[in-house]
Amino acid sequence: MDLKISKHRLSGGFDPQAYNFIEAFDHRVIYASDDEDGGGGDPIDPLPPYLQRAVQSEGYSIDHCTHCGAALKAGAVFEHEPSGEHVVIGSTCVNRLEFESASEIIAAHKENRLYISGLRKAMRRSWRWKPVISFLEAACNNEAVGSWERGIAEDMLRKLSRYFSLSRKQIAFVRKIVEESPEKEAKIKARKEADEAMRKNAPDWESGRYEIEGKILSLKSVESDWGRSLKCLIQLDDGRKCWGTVPSGAAAERGDRIEIRATFSPAPDDSKFAFYKRPKLIDIVETP
Repeated sequence: MDLKISKHRLSGGFDPQAYNFIEAFDHRVIYASDDEDGGGGDPIDPLPPYLQRAVQSEGYSIDHCTHCGAALKAGAVFEHEPSGEHVVIGSTCVNRLEFESASEIIAAHKENRLYISGLRKAMRRSWRWKPVISFLEAACNNEAVGSWERGIAEDMLRKLSRYFSLSRKQIAFVRKIVEESPEKEAKIKARKEADEAMRKNAPDWESGRYEIEGKILSLKSVESDWGRSLKCLIQLDDGRKCWGTVPSGAAAERGDRIEIRATFSPAPDDSKFAFYKRPKLIDIVETP
């Protein structure tokens, strides 16, 4: 292999941290609907001529991934820091630039091969696992399923590839959370949209000391130079939110409604959010 190219290949000392992104391109052609002969189309996102010249003048092709050699129509130009060369890397190989070193990439490939091999062994051992594996793989790739549920499905796949077995309870649990996830995600999305709409129409916070009432959304213990204190996030009925210390002596829980008197200061970058200090408890209504 040409030494000039080999440094960009996994077998030639490839360093993922040595590349800086310059420009993306897509040379696939869009044809006009009335173009009967199929010609005359324009590239979707052509590479600027000066970058084409930079890549080609340094001995590289704009039609092939410099890293793996595969032919491509779309990709990105990167500058190789040590040499100053401009090279083309395809979208699949771009993922390799997220690794710290070539050895990490090799280790990831090895782990993935073992993972795939384990699944194949599980399927060969018993046809019982084929539908389970298909279900779990589909769950991992289903965008309608939440990230937590996809993570559980992926974890179960890895356990199956390693131990060649899952309990009935594990399988039933994953099926339950995956099947319920789209409805759960839809509710979360609807709630977020409703909260955002309410927040958009909420009045701005005003500086000063006065009384407010709202629902405690979260509680967090915070360490500072003055010791540890319990903070809470409160949402008012009009959509505004505020953050500050839980009043002394208040046995507050998430979901409780609380009424306090405090000094409020609007956040500098968000007029719908405020910080408060020196709170005094007026009333608290615990969640049933």
